[in-house]
Amino acid sequence: MTEFELPNISVDVVPVTLNAYSGKLEVLIGKRIYEPNLGEFALPGVLLTPHERLDEAAYRALEKKLSIPASYVVELIDLGTFDNPDRDPRGATVSIAKLAVISSAPEGSTAAGVTSIPIDEIANDSYALPFDHNSIVLAASNLLTEKMLFNKAITKAILGDTFTTKTLRNVLVQLQETEKGENIIFDASNLTRQLKGTKWVEMVEDKETVTNLTASTSRGRPSRVWTWL
Repeated sequence: MTEFELPNISVDVVPVTLNAYSGKLEVLIGKRIYEPNLGEFALPGVLLTPHERLDEAAYRALEKKLSIPASYVVELIDLGTFDNPDRDPRGATVSIAKLAVISSAPEGSTAAGVTSIPIDEIANDSYALPFDHNSIVLAASNLLTEKMLFNKAITKAILGDTFTTKTLRNVLVQLQETEKGENIIFDASNLTRQLKGTKWVEMVEDKETVTNLTASTSRGRPSRVWTWL
C-alpha cells in the first residue's frame, strides 16, 4: 500500500477593525516569536489540533497571538482555503482562512509586538507579510468589497451600532483602492439616498448622540448619523 505524507492544517485569521481616528479599516498583526520569519509581523494562525473545530482554532489564534478575546469578535467569516504546497517552508500546510471583524483593538493588543496596518496597504503589497499572508488579506479585502452595502450583517459589523455617512464613505473609498475596488460603485453626493434605499438604517435625531459622534471627525457641516433598524 502506498503511503502519503499528509499536510498540516492551519487556521489563519485576518482580524479587521475600523480605526475610529483615521476612519480606515486596519488589519491587526503580531510579531512572530518563532522561526521561520522570526520577528516579522504576520497574521495570527495556529495548527488545527485533533477534535478542534475550525472556529475554535480561529479564536485560539486571536487569543494566543494577539491577546484578542472572543468577546471582541463581532463576525467570523470563511475566506477560503490556501493550498500552495510551498506556502510554508516547514512543509506542506493547507491554510483555512477566516475574516474576524473586531469591535475595537483591546488593551492587550497595544502591547509591544502587535501593530495594525490599513487593509489596502497589505492587499496591494505595499506592506509585505511572510508566507502567503498578503494573498489572504487580499481575499478578505475582496470579500468586504463585495459585501459592503449588500450584506447587512457584515456592513453592520464593520461600521458599528451607530456611524456617520463620512465613516461609510471613508471605508468605501479605501476599498476602492484594492484589486476589486472598481466593483464598488457609489455616488458620494447621493450616499444618503443609497443608505436609505437599503432599508437597514434610520437617521439619528438625538442631538447629543450626533454631537458626540461627529465632534472629532467633522469640519463644517456635521455628517449625518445612522443607526440600524
